[in-house]
Amino acid sequence: MHPHIIKSLSIVTILLIACILNSCGTKTETLSFKNCHVGYEKYSGGEKELYTGHYMTNEMQLESAQRKLAACLCEHYLKTHDMTVRVKIIELYNERESYFPPSTSITASDFDSIMKHRKELFDATILID
Repeated sequence: MHPHIIKSLSIVTILLIACILNSCGTKTETLSFKNCHVGYEKYSGGEKELYTGHYMTNEMQLESAQRKLAACLCEHYLKTHDMTVRVKIIELYNERESYFPPSTSITASDFDSIMKHRKELFDATILID
């Protein structure tokens, strides 16, 4: 084989191995509290292009995962009334989010309303236009 071809194949092989070892720039992270575990993707470049000009960012993924965790904890709280879970739900509710609009109609001190409206408050759906 020609040395130039061997060098090109070596570079391609190294890149493939690096991609496999690094999951091509995407890692799966997990948020956990008590019996609730939520996985989400974290991109090495901070974002992933979904289609031209539209990106999914690490911040969007994390905020969505936090909402999923909060939703799971709400269901856990309804069964156990565990005060540490209640505190964590309030902490997640008070989390400053950039992607999801904040809910201004319910205060963290009104925990019963948070539980009543948990499906809307902790909706993790991400819409990309």
